[in-house]
Amino acid sequence: MTQFLSNVADRAHRLIFRQPLSSQMRKFLNNLSWSFIAGIISLPLMMLAITLAGRFMGPTEFGKYSLIMVYSQFITVIIFLGLDTTTVKFLAKASSIDRQKQLITSNIIFITLSAISSVILALIIYLLVPTLHIKLLLIATIFTFFIVFKLAQDLFVRGIEDFRFQARTKILESLTVFTLFIIAFVLLNATRTYLSLLLILGSGSLVASAYLWSKTHQYLSRFNWLEIRRQIGEGKQFFIGTLFGTIYLSLDKFLISKFISFEALGLYSAYYFASFMVMAQITQLFTNVFFPATA
Repeated sequence: MTQFLSNVADRAHRLIFRQPLSSQMRKFLNNLSWSFIAGIISLPLMMLAITLAGRFMGPTEFGKYSLIMVYSQFITVIIFLGLDTTTVKFLAKASSIDRQKQLITSNIIFITLSAISSVILALIIYLLVPTLHIKLLLIATIFTFFIVFKLAQDLFVRGIEDFRFQARTKILESLTVFTLFIIAFVLLNATRTYLSLLLILGSGSLVASAYLWSKTHQYLSRFNWLEIRRQIGEGKQFFIGTLFGTIYLSLDKFLISKFISFEALGLYSAYYFASFMVMAQITQLFTNVFFPATA
């Protein structure tokens, strides 16, 4: 299918510019086609599972789930410290396989330590201030601990520009989540709470992470602290921008949960997810390929 799309693009390019596609543009379009194929299959499955889960759970439980996702996004930004941007750039520009191995290994160790530290800190805060919001923060931190390795390995695959493998991973994850949702929420009629949905999403991430590991474990080498310092130093602007952007986009949900109710947040999040998040995901399909190509 990717070859067919590439041929169509080549004919269109010849028709408009009277020149064949360059090898670089052909490679970009081939990678982009894999990104869109993954999106066309995985995005509807994930949206359907989460939307129906919200319908089964009710607005209050979906509101709690939404707040946990807000916390998780914020925690993920803190854990990566800008590495989610610079890692892709450094891997795409790496001059050798050995350098890619060193970058990937260093990032795995640093992200693992950051994730463990986040869980410990959240647990201490909960022991000191055992409120419902802090409990949800702790749950979000534990959830993030399990998904952050999938996110990190996905960055590595992007960096080495293996978008075909990445597409298979996203499809596998979405099929796992959708299948578990059907089994738990429909066939078994299990307890329909935000924890049930988190377990389903977490299981999908673990399956995807295990599949990604079959690729990334080949790139294990030695830890290099200087590489991490260099990446964090270069990525601090991205980190600050992402941090404030996440706060800006998430503050409304936190305020609704704090000063109105989780039920109101659940209703608000359902409409928000069905509109804004769809467009954001579609845009991500393009930037997923564009950034490594221009690094």
